[in-house]
Order: sequence, then C-alpha cells, then structure tokens
Amino acid sequence: METLKKVLQGQYTNTTNISIKVGMYTAIGLILYFMTMRVLNLYHNLALHYLNIIVLCMGLRFTIKRIAQINGNINYFEGLKSGIIVSIVSVITFNLFMLIYTTVLDRPFFSFLKENISFGNLFSGESTVIGLLGIIAIEGLSSGFIMTFILMQYYKSENSETE
Repeated sequence: METLKKVLQGQYTNTTNISIKVGMYTAIGLILYFMTMRVLNLYHNLALHYLNIIVLCMGLRFTIKRIAQINGNINYFEGLKSGIIVSIVSVITFNLFMLIYTTVLDRPFFSFLKENISFGNLFSGESTVIGLLGIIAIEGLSSGFIMTFILMQYYKSENSETE
C-alpha cells in the first residue's frame, strides 16, 4: 500500500509506476463517466457503455506519450507493457467498483443487466455478478490491448521518423 501511495504522489517515475498511476486515474475516469450516466439517468442505455473505450484510450495515449516525453522516445515493447498495465489496473479497479455498485448500491441495475445482456456460457449456470465482472474484464482488457497496439503503431512510426 505504501508503494501505491508513493506512485500516486509521483515519487516514482519509472514506466511501470507511471502506468499504475495513470491506470488508477483512468479507472476514476471510468467511474465518473458511469456515475455521470447514472445522474443523467442514461445508465440503462447499454450502447453508451461502449464509450468507455474513449476514456480508456485517453489513459493509454497519455501514458505512452508521457513515457515518450520523459525518455525522449518509447521502446515498442515498453509501450505495449505500459498499455497493458494501464488496462489491467483500470479494468480491475472499475470491476471492483462495479462489484460494490451492483451488489450493494443498486441491485436492480444488475437485474436490468441480467435481463438485457446475454451472458452466454461464460460462467455456466445462472447469470451472476461474477459473470458480469468477467464480461467487463474481457471487454475492457481486449479493448485496452487493441488500443495499445494501435497507439504503439503510431508512436513507433513517429519515433522512427525522427531517428
């Protein structure tokens, strides 16, 4: 916990710590987006949930760009690793929020999701909160990995032109 506190205070500047810090901020952005939709009573519009990718993409781009600024450039695999860390941290944190939200704060929302989203055979048996969290994790991580790959193609090209 002490290390996370130091990371969030900016006392560490290596790429992993930057990625963890931005991953936490990205998760906060995802939570704020969800809560904004809740306040505006739009959270039942499932299509709007796919806009989470914009928040995630902003966090990924900021991380890659920040590391490139600090180091003068960014190694391709270092950028991929950083993007994966941001994705994992933000998605796990958002999942923890959704676990609390759907089990404690708004149980009818989980019932709504259960009726309107096909959980498939992801977690055999009845649709559960674990199934929901699994779907969020799969969607978030796959989106994050794909966006990281796309962003690194851009930054790879940008860096190779300046060398």
